[in-house]
Amino acid sequence: MIKEIDLNVTNKCQNGCIFCAYDSGKGYKEELSYETICKIIDEANELQVKDIHITGGEPTLRYDLDKIVKYILDNTDCSVRLITNGNYKDKSILCRLYKIGLRDIMFSLDGIKETHNYLRGDDEAYDNTVDSIKYAVDLGYDVRVNFVINKININELNIVTENAILWGAKIFSVFLMSPIGRGEGSYKYVLTAY
Repeated sequence: MIKEIDLNVTNKCQNGCIFCAYDSGKGYKEELSYETICKIIDEANELQVKDIHITGGEPTLRYDLDKIVKYILDNTDCSVRLITNGNYKDKSILCRLYKIGLRDIMFSLDGIKETHNYLRGDDEAYDNTVDSIKYAVDLGYDVRVNFVINKININELNIVTENAILWGAKIFSVFLMSPIGRGEGSYKYVLTAY
């Protein structure tokens, strides 16, 4: 039995992360139709998948994300987690998704301000993500924070973990940077030993 699936709903992303395995970015236009996504969700439900992780790119850039989440919640027994970079000033998407029943959300935070902004290719990424984490906690989400560890940020793991707990995250996870997609060009930052 398949326990969980990652449902990549878009490759659009406002960031330019040096380690993006999907090589996501601003230029992507094509994505799966809503109908195709619903078919995938139905098949996952038939396979008795327990968890669906909505990811991308940046899934909040998808115009019909609300409809997708609602479809999963209304038509399956699956739990749903949104995996987001949190790099947005307008937090209304978090409110809308909470109102329709989403409760599990994971934010990516990869270092202190300067490091995170460098890795994400955006000078406002850190502040926006931290604000989104705090906002989601205040709304009542079960918040997770994920850290993509590499040679640039390894010495910041403890402070990011402590901050995530302080801000109200319930779970902290660490992923290894993979040398695929855009990460292939940043192989020198891949952590091979500690």
